[in-house]
Amino acid sequence: MAPKHAFAYSSLMSPKPVVVRPDIIVMDRETPRFMLVAEVKSIAGEQAVTAGWEQLKQYMLATNCTVGLLITPIRTWVLRDTFEDYTNQSIQVAGDFSSAAVLGDLRKPIQEDTLALQAQSWLERLSANYPSALPTDPAARKLIQQIVVPAVVEGRVFLEPSIHGDSLAMASEG
Repeated sequence: MAPKHAFAYSSLMSPKPVVVRPDIIVMDRETPRFMLVAEVKSIAGEQAVTAGWEQLKQYMLATNCTVGLLITPIRTWVLRDTFEDYTNQSIQVAGDFSSAAVLGDLRKPIQEDTLALQAQSWLERLSANYPSALPTDPAARKLIQQIVVPAVVEGRVFLEPSIHGDSLAMASEG
């Protein structure tokens, strides 16, 4: 079974189609519009983070999604597309915060599927009742309120089944 929200796209830089898919998506409740995409990496090393940024940027471009999250056990980065030139150069890091601020204590080694489930749960809480899901850290709170909340409020949150294998159906709607 192929991931439900995988897309093949071509860019001006690479005319060969590239298939991309995020780990988590947030869709508009009323339309098939992508509001937020998230990439989850269980390893927080520089190489994994760089690969995650590139994957996330590709998916944001393919879906015209303005907001992206790269989530690792240590940090979460918020990316925003300015749509200035419709390339990955227009996607910039708006800020970052400690993942523990929103996902809880993640000090022990964590599997990618477990981290994705925790991130999905947090995004669902943001979607349903965001004040209760905001961190206490003022800088993280401001970044989330300004960029992430508008993208997820009342949205539908999906965890891609491929992160758990083919037997898992799409996770709950938010």
